[in-house]
Amino acid sequence: MAPLELFQTINREIWKRTGVDHNIGSKLPVLMHAAGLKHVQIRVSDASRFLYPPMDTDDKNKIFNAICDEGYGQARPDEEGRNRWKANIMSFGISEQAADTEIDRELEEDFLSKRGGYHTVYTSLLTWCFGVV
Repeated sequence: MAPLELFQTINREIWKRTGVDHNIGSKLPVLMHAAGLKHVQIRVSDASRFLYPPMDTDDKNKIFNAICDEGYGQARPDEEGRNRWKANIMSFGISEQAADTEIDRELEEDFLSKRGGYHTVYTSLLTWCFGVV
């Protein structure tokens, strides 16, 4: 649901500051081919978590807690916390309006407080590639 442009802008700024490329996964097949590997292949994990009401089993609670631990379920910040959050987003070159929009979007979802009160499909994408030397 998050706008791709926002995350690409943040990723570009991280790369400029640190040299860390959060888009390397999508570049690896090309880099491997350019390095001379043959038969380069790409795989994507198919693991997703499905959470649905009611929260009536230990398994559902474990899934909920795992999703929160990955950063999806965050407590609502106070005004000072929101200002720090906003300043952090803006430090990556995001406009004040876009930062406010993203914060409002994330707070509207309010995954933590709704505690699995709606259907959630949570996918952590993992890609990998390989080839023959």
